[in-house]
Amino acid sequence: MKKIIHIYTQYYYPVANAASNRVEKYVKALKDDYDIKVITWIPNYPIWIKSSEYKWKIFKKEVWVLWEKIIRVYEFATKNEWLLGRIINFLSFMFSSFLYWLFTKKPDKIIVTSPPLFTAISVLLLHKIKRIPYVLEIRDLWPDSVVALWFIKNSLIYKLFSWIEKSLYKNAESIIWVTKWICRTIENKWFNLDKINLQYNISEEVKLSDLENPYSEFFDKIKWRKISLFAWNMNEAYDFDISSEYI
Repeated sequence: MKKIIHIYTQYYYPVANAASNRVEKYVKALKDDYDIKVITWIPNYPIWIKSSEYKWKIFKKEVWVLWEKIIRVYEFATKNEWLLGRIINFLSFMFSSFLYWLFTKKPDKIIVTSPPLFTAISVLLLHKIKRIPYVLEIRDLWPDSVVALWFIKNSLIYKLFSWIEKSLYKNAESIIWVTKWICRTIENKWFNLDKINLQYNISEEVKLSDLENPYSEFFDKIKWRKISLFAWNMNEAYDFDISSEYI
C-alpha cells in the first residue's frame, strides 16, 4: 500500500502562480510512488467571489483526470488591499483545513508551502497533536516580508511571529528554500540548519522550445544574438538596490 502524502497550499489551480506551479511539480514527481492529496483553497481570485459550484461549501473533494486528488476547504474571500480582511482570510483557511485533518485519515507526511505563514502554523499544530512529520517549503520570509509590506512595527507582534517561525524550522523534518538569499538570512538570523534543501524555481525548456508564437520569424533572424529576459515580481519586501546590481 502506498504511503499517503498531503501537499498543503493556500494557492492552487485554477490560479497559476509560483505556489501552484511548484505544487504541480511535487505532484508529478511523487504521484507514482505515493498516494497524493492536495489540500487547498476554494477558488475566488481575481474577482474575490466564489462560483456557484463552491458557494456555501466547507469542504469539496475533486479528482482530476490525470493524477490529482484535491480537497478544497473554506476560506473567507477578500481583496488584498484590506489588511484585516487578509488576516481573516488566512485564519479562516488555517482553521478549516485544520478541522479537515482532525476528522480524516492521518497522512504519513505533509508538505506545506509558505507564505502565508498561517498555513504552516496549522501543520505545526498537527505535528504536535498527531505527530505527523512535515516538510516545510519557504518561498518568502515571514514575518519580515509582512513588516516590509504592511509596515507592522509592533514589536510584540513581530516577536510572536518570529517565535512561531523558529518553531516551524526546528520541528520540520526537512526545509526547502527557493533562493540562496533566504538560506543565508535564516542562518544569520537563527542558526545553521543541517536539513536545508535548496530548490530553485525552474523553467521547462522543452515546453518553451515547442511554443508556437507570432515572433518566431523575428527570433530566427536574430538567433545569433544573446537574449536576456527579465521577469520579476517586485514589491516593498525586496531590496531593489541590491537586486538592481544583477539586472
